[in-house]
Amino acid sequence: MNIDLRKASPQLGGGGAVRVKRRRALGLTSTGLAVAGLLMAACGSSSSSTGTTSSSAVSGTYVVGSTGDLSGPAAAVGGALRNGYQAYFSYVNDHGGINGHKVKLIALDDGSNPTNGVANTKQLTQIDHVNAELVFLSTVLVAAAPVLEASKTPTISQGITTSLVSPPNPYMFAGDVVIGAEAAPVVNFAATVAGSSPVKVGIMSLQVADNANYVAKTEQLIKAKGWQMVNYQQVPMSATTAAPESTAVAAANPNLVIMALPEPWVISAVQALRQQGFTGPIVNYDGGSAYSTLKTLADPNFYVIRAFPYDVAGQPSPGPEFTKFVAAAKAASDDPNTGFFINGYIQAWVLGHALSQCGYPCSGQKLSTVLSSLNLNTGGLTYGNWSYSSSSHVGIHEIRFWHWDTSLSQPAAVSGLLPIGS
Repeated sequence: MNIDLRKASPQLGGGGAVRVKRRRALGLTSTGLAVAGLLMAACGSSSSSTGTTSSSAVSGTYVVGSTGDLSGPAAAVGGALRNGYQAYFSYVNDHGGINGHKVKLIALDDGSNPTNGVANTKQLTQIDHVNAELVFLSTVLVAAAPVLEASKTPTISQGITTSLVSPPNPYMFAGDVVIGAEAAPVVNFAATVAGSSPVKVGIMSLQVADNANYVAKTEQLIKAKGWQMVNYQQVPMSATTAAPESTAVAAANPNLVIMALPEPWVISAVQALRQQGFTGPIVNYDGGSAYSTLKTLADPNFYVIRAFPYDVAGQPSPGPEFTKFVAAAKAASDDPNTGFFINGYIQAWVLGHALSQCGYPCSGQKLSTVLSSLNLNTGGLTYGNWSYSSSSHVGIHEIRFWHWDTSLSQPAAVSGLLPIGS
């Protein structure tokens, strides 16, 4: 295993050529990454488009970079994403690499700070010459996008913004449901649980880049239905609880609450709403869909979008790749139901398949072209194929709504498959 301990970065366990650099107060622990019993796709490499010889060309390794929050307000999400990346790439390295070449993961901490994210992206593209980048937060991606475009670095982002995929930016690809596209299914599903008129809606949203688009679309759809918006609250990322915003929403006497809140804020928001006496339905986007979140709340009137299956005890696996994912998580001492772990894993999985098709060596421009025509049967990791095209860099196309089934004490689907964005 090749680990760079620059700036006193904590060592990550497991096999493979994984390198992690610490940027500002990262005090994290990581899990072992040896994965057994998986059959994963191989992938390829590229050199820097700037003309400088890349580290991958010199060493024969592929270099994948990531920037995410590992020490700030969203560290739980950023850490889970990183662990998912590691679980995939470590398996690849332990089984001969991708097309015979190892993969080196360089995971940098931006603390949810866009300035740090830009600095990290410059480090990754201009010094480490990564073949591709994985980016967590939308506000970081918006700030770093010019650097990524200039270096022709294909990027898969958990928090991609609508503006970067509509129309498609040639180097930007969605790693999850685009937040703005969730407004329509959320409002349409809310109509089925809202009860009789008049419907009075409170809205709560985390204060990040693309949530503004989600809220604007939600407001338009609410107005079109003849509903009344009685209160709107934004929760700062610096906040440790969403209770004050929940109190303000509850005081407006809504009979429906629509959210765009991920973990950990969603838990305090729902609990505070109930403590304030709000008993109506709460419909959230996909960010608060972790198994542990639903279990903690144990609230059958809290509904959430989900683009990935759960590992539910006693239920059959949704497919062979999902079975391998669960084995990979457990071999890495990670819970497969940890919020955002599967997101990181499948983003790395998608990138691995694209690199495999691209071959070795593979330029950023060629990798972008491969990604733009990628159509993958995910074997149960998602509800349908993961597919990009020249006209759409959104890979996920179907979702379900879930809630906590108190009679079964586990998550349960409350909708069939629904097309995202409608």
